[in-house]
Formats: sequence, C-alpha cells, structure tokens
Amino acid sequence: MHSPLSQTKLIRKLGRSYFQQNWAVYFHTHQTDADMLLFQSKINEAFSMIAEFETTILLNGDYCLISMSDWEKQSKELMDFLQQNLQNLGQDNFGNEATEYFLTNLLNPLEADILPSISYLLQDLDRQFGYKPLGMHHKWLTTDIRNKVYSFEGYWALKVFVNALRVVALEHFRFEYSEKTFRDLSRWKREVDKINTFQTLIKAIQVKINFLLRKLVYRSQCDKGRVNWSYSYNNTDEITFTLQTIDKEPLLDRWEKVIEVHYGLVDDYKILQRERIQEMILKSAQFHFEKSHARAKIYKDDIGSQHNLSLLQVDFTSAANQYTVPFDNYAFKISSNYLFNNELSFNVHVALEEGNELSTDTLKDTNREFLKKIDSLIADTKNFQNQTFVKNFFPWMKLCEALSEKMEDVSKKLVEVANFELYEKLKKRLDEVVSKFEQSFEWSNVRKLMPFQLPFDESQSDYQFATSNFGTFNLFFFSGYLVPLNYSQMAARKENIKNKVTKFDILSSVYDRLKKVVETVQETSETVKNAERRSIEVIAIFSAISLFTVGSIQMLANVQIGSDPMFFFKMVSSYGFCLLMFAILIWIISRPNLGSIKWFHWLVLGILLLISATVIFTFVFTDLGQVKIINHP
Repeated sequence: MHSPLSQTKLIRKLGRSYFQQNWAVYFHTHQTDADMLLFQSKINEAFSMIAEFETTILLNGDYCLISMSDWEKQSKELMDFLQQNLQNLGQDNFGNEATEYFLTNLLNPLEADILPSISYLLQDLDRQFGYKPLGMHHKWLTTDIRNKVYSFEGYWALKVFVNALRVVALEHFRFEYSEKTFRDLSRWKREVDKINTFQTLIKAIQVKINFLLRKLVYRSQCDKGRVNWSYSYNNTDEITFTLQTIDKEPLLDRWEKVIEVHYGLVDDYKILQRERIQEMILKSAQFHFEKSHARAKIYKDDIGSQHNLSLLQVDFTSAANQYTVPFDNYAFKISSNYLFNNELSFNVHVALEEGNELSTDTLKDTNREFLKKIDSLIADTKNFQNQTFVKNFFPWMKLCEALSEKMEDVSKKLVEVANFELYEKLKKRLDEVVSKFEQSFEWSNVRKLMPFQLPFDESQSDYQFATSNFGTFNLFFFSGYLVPLNYSQMAARKENIKNKVTKFDILSSVYDRLKKVVETVQETSETVKNAERRSIEVIAIFSAISLFTVGSIQMLANVQIGSDPMFFFKMVSSYGFCLLMFAILIWIISRPNLGSIKWFHWLVLGILLLISATVIFTFVFTDLGQVKIINHP
C-alpha cells in the first residue's frame, strides 16, 4: 500500500514555487499595476496548486487512509504557513490591496470551503468505517460557490474540487440503484463536461461518473428492470443512459468483464466464471478479496458445496491480521459477512430441500431437524454479526423467506394438531427473525451498504491520471467493480414478508378461535353422551328398585308377625336403608365429574353406607322363629 499524500508535501511545493523566503520583499519595492498583476497571478497559481492537491487525494483514494487527527494537524500546519506568508505583505496601500486579494482568493476559500468539506467527509468516513450512527454533515452537498467572488482561476479550481467531492461522497454514502442517483450523476456529468481547466483531473472525474452510471445500468440488467434511464435538462435536452450511450473507458474494461461474468449477464457465464477462477489461481497464489468473491459465487451457485464454502470462510478469516488499516479492516469485515451470508443461504436452501424430499413417515423427524437447523443458523448469525459489528440484512431476509415458505406449506395441513403445533413454533421464530430483518435493513439502508468490499489496493483501477505537481495516480473507486444494490427492490421484498406475517397472524388467530369452537363442541357432545349414559343407568337402577319393591310386597303378604312387635319396624327400616343405598348410587353416577366430589361428601356418604349396611345386616340375621309363613289357598 502506498503512502498517502501529505499536506507537508504541499507546503514544500508551495514554498519552492511561490512563497520562497523573503518572497514578499520584491513587492515592497515594486508596486506598479504590472507588479499587482504578477502578485495576483502568483496567488491564483498557488490556490490552483492547493485545489489540485485536495482534488487529487479525493480521486486517488488517499482520503481513506488519512486519520482525522492527522488531517487536522496537517491542515493547521498549512494554514499557519499561509498566515505567516500573509503577514509579510506589509500595511501600505499596495500591501493592503495584496492582503485583501490573498484573503479573498486563497485563504478564505481554503478555510471556508476546501478544508471543512474534507473534514466533514472524514468525520462521516470515521463513522462509516467504525459502524457508528451516521451523522452525515453533507458539506459535500451544500458547498456552493456561485455567489462568491473569486478570481476566474480560483472559481474553476474550486469547481473541479466540489464536483470530485460530490462524486466521491455519493459513492460512499448513497450509491444505490435509484432515480435520484441517476439524476444527480447525470447532472454533475453535464456540469463537469463544461469545465475546460485541469483537464487530467476533469477527465478522471468524467471516467468516475461514467463508470458509476454504467454500474447502475448493469444493476438494472441484473434485476431485469428498466432498460434505460432518461434525464431532461431544462425541459429541452433529454439524455438516455444505456451501455451504448454512456462513454466506456478502455482501461476499465477488465472490471466491466468481471461485472458481466460475475453477475451472469453474458451467455455461458458459468463456464466463464470457472475460467476466471482458474486464471486468477494461475496468475497469483496470493490472497485476494476478488478471488474469494469469485470462489464464493462458484461454490454456492455452481458446485453447491457447503464444505468448500466453510473452508473459504476459514481461509479468509486467517488473513485478518493483514488488514489493520481502518479502511481495509472495514473491507475485511464487510466481505467476511458476504462469505458468511453465502454459506448461510446455501444451508437454508439445503434445509428446505431435505424437508421436501423425505416421506410422510419421517416428516416429524424432518420438521424437528429443520427447526434445529433454523435455530442454529439464527444463533450463528447473531454471533457473527456481533463479532464483526456489521448488521447486514441479507441473512435475516433469507431466514425470513425460508420460514415463510415452510409456513406456507404447513398452513395447508393445519387440520392435524401436530401441524398446528409446528406452525406455532415456526411463527415464533419468524416473528423474531422479522424483527431482526427490519432492524438490520434500516441499518444497511441508511449506509447504502455494499454487500462486498474490496481493500484499498484492490479498489485502485487500471485508469491513471497525471497531475501537474504531484505525479501520476490510479483512479480510486470505493465500490470497486461491485454493482450497487437496489434498496427499493429489497424494501419491496421486506414488505412482502411483512404481509405474509400478517396473513400468518390472521390464520393463527382464526385457527385458535376454530380450535376453541371445536373443543366446545367436543365438550358439549361428551356431556350429552354422558347424560344419555347416566339416564340409562338411572332407569336401570329405578327398574331394579321397582322390582325389588314389588317382590318385597309379595313376600310380606305371606308373612304373619309373631310375638316380636319390632319385626315389622326392623323390616321396614332395612328396606328404607336399601332404598337409601340406591339413592346414593344414583347420586354418584349422575355426577359429571367424580373429581368434583369433595372429601366431606365422601365422608357423609361413607357414614350413611355404614349405617345402611349395619341395619340391613341386623335384619338379615333376625331370629325368624317368631315369624309364621301363611299359605293362602
């Protein structure tokens, strides 16, 4: 990795070219109009050098390597250097006029526009690379030079800087497939095309804008969306953006071929993907993010190997110590999440396929295994995202869609109680995963998160631009060859999942109510059955009592009481207690639930039964010597 440009180098350049020691002495002795023009030319050229330097660190990516503390220190050194040279101009009429020009056309635009804009950008980058809530000062959108009085040279130098800043910041914080992105890039492209100074920097900005526009068109092809976008200027000129109308830079052709092959936009793309892997392996044995990106695609969508995906993740993780710079560390964590997401997506697909292939006999075991796998994947996703601080929405979306698909299948067979129990278990997990999905989608959408991120060295394109004072550099793309996401489409998928959840909630509520109705019907039916059975039992017992009574009356009709006057009383008492035992039996039988009979009921019943048994026993063993049986003719 190269060392970033430093403001110290700029100070040295300014000192050698414009602000040599005692540079102002000349103007103390030469104060003609021609000398003032010479002074103004020197200040304009100095500011142009400063603007060129600051624009260069935006286009070559050095801003990603500069810490906020280093930037503030270097900016202070630059301002102190210029302030010191300003003080050398003196306070006579010429000196006052020169001081005013110095302030208006160099110090003020530097202090008010250039340095604060980059400071705000670095603060937002610090939040982005540290996964902190984004403050988004948006100074890169609000910098406006239309109403400021600058020299001709200064105005256009600042114009170049502002356009470079806008494009760079858009690529970091809101590069997504949307009409607004197309509109802003096309408007800035038109504005840049009108600038005739700093030709090499302007050309680099044009190349950057064109490539970003082409990547938006590629995303449209991936999603099979709009074929082209049109933008009208002043309601007159309309420009249509297609791959044929947007200028293509030959030095970015390698990246364009990678896009077409990786995203499957050409015929026989799988063959080309395999050939690309072999070519990268033969070209270099070193570890590259691009190589891991390509291998993950092959292992998941072509070979279909969970083992290879796991090994790739292990291989990638082992290289963590190489990426300690904040930008590279950010790229490493984003990309490791991409590899994790591919492995999870593959495992979810396998879990669903296994459930569909097994027979009905093993369905219960299959459902149990599916739930275990889902629980394991949920836990793995939580742990991985907590370790990397990257709340990527993709794994939660895949889990939501897998659970929804499974619930759709189970919902067709809710007649069986076992299926409803499975349905409720799936719904519980879906509710948890949907909540995570919504949170992570918001986190990703605010940042316009790219699913994969290249490290700094691999984000340098093959296109080079030359500067007048600082050398030649490769044009930097934060997004590399990656095509942006269509967050509107992702939001639509999220809403579709939420609609399914609502449907599942309604279905669950209806089934609960239906279940209660069925239970009530079953209870009523059971009560009616029990009542019918008890009625039959009571009738049977009543019949037995009637027969017993009739038989007893016939028997007593042939009995003559002898010398024992208590015999009749004993016999009637015994008969009465027999009827009491029958009544107790009927009372017990007629209870809907024996468990509702309290202990004191059983105590009273026990006492009555004991008395009845005693009375009956006494009568049975009464001495019948006093009783005479009469035979009627």
